[in-house]
Amino acid sequence: MRPYIISLVLLIGSGIVGANEADNIVNLTGSISEDTYLANENVRVNADVDGDLLIAAGDINVSGLVHGDLMLAGGEVVITAELKDDLRAAGGEVSLCSQVTGDVAIAGGDIDVCADTVIANKTWLAGGEIKADGRFERKLVIKGGDVVLAGVFADGVRIQAQHLEVLAGARIIGDLQYTSPYPAKISQDATITGEAEHTISNPWWSSKNGKLDAGGLFFGVIIAFVLFVFSIAITSLIVSGVLPNTYAETPNIIRTQPVKSLAIGALFVLVTPLLLVLLAVSVIGVPLAIIFFFAYVLMFFIGFFASVMFLADSFTKNFRKSESKSMLAHIASVMIVTLLLTLFSQLPIVGDLLLVLLTIGGIGAVILFALRSRKFNASAKIIIEE
Repeated sequence: MRPYIISLVLLIGSGIVGANEADNIVNLTGSISEDTYLANENVRVNADVDGDLLIAAGDINVSGLVHGDLMLAGGEVVITAELKDDLRAAGGEVSLCSQVTGDVAIAGGDIDVCADTVIANKTWLAGGEIKADGRFERKLVIKGGDVVLAGVFADGVRIQAQHLEVLAGARIIGDLQYTSPYPAKISQDATITGEAEHTISNPWWSSKNGKLDAGGLFFGVIIAFVLFVFSIAITSLIVSGVLPNTYAETPNIIRTQPVKSLAIGALFVLVTPLLLVLLAVSVIGVPLAIIFFFAYVLMFFIGFFASVMFLADSFTKNFRKSESKSMLAHIASVMIVTLLLTLFSQLPIVGDLLLVLLTIGGIGAVILFALRSRKFNASAKIIIEE
């Protein structure tokens, strides 16, 4: 798959220097003096980038020096570059071992901040398993499942987690404020100069004493299921009727090109706000910015429904011997998929991450379908003219 490099020359003068493709890998080296945007299955950067760097890929590895903002979306993300501005990253596994001058915001399944990391500004981390080592000069805020603190925290820490552990050698200058169902495991060799404030939290399905409230759990799931299934089923039928070709082809695109769909969808989600800001700067561009903003929001709904159609189509093919598709079978498949999504969405972090990945993948598939249809129509027009 060839790399998708977006060069917004007329708007912001983006540029790519030293980008080479081999075996579905984009290698970016050398010195780059402009904003750069990359999307591919694998991206490797070892360059001096004097501008913003935005990457959407399956695997991402960034080293060297980045003077502008670094924005990443991928499966496995490794960051060792020195960063002179803000970092925004999302991925299944995110590893940070770097010096960062600006703010840091990371969301992922597993997040690992190594001991050599120094972050000069505020940090936000959200994930399933999080280990925070290194030195944090400003406030650190964490929301996760299992959280481990092992570094130096110069401005206190605020955490919401299922489990929290503070290792030996960790030093918190200020207060440790954490919300969790269980007390934190704090090593005797850890240092906390302020107070360790524990707020006990209970899952939504439990009663005030923390025990399982079966009636509340059952009632909540049933109500959420009925409302969610009804809205999704009705909306999917309406949307598939309005855009029959799109929702007939996008399941195949997601099935055959999942990484490409995620990369294109992530690139759309990250780049479009930049374009909207640039349009809104000029008086002439404000009406277009408003129109494109509503189109941008609409794409999230279209992308989500495209993924629901993909899952329903996969369910139908796997569990039905007949290849014929009836309306009843379609509705049943959508309802079953919606039930599973409703249940998965209740999982902390993982449920939200699943919905985000499904939406982004659906957006990418819809865009790929639009590009493919445009290419087909252009080819047909040439044949007709000949």
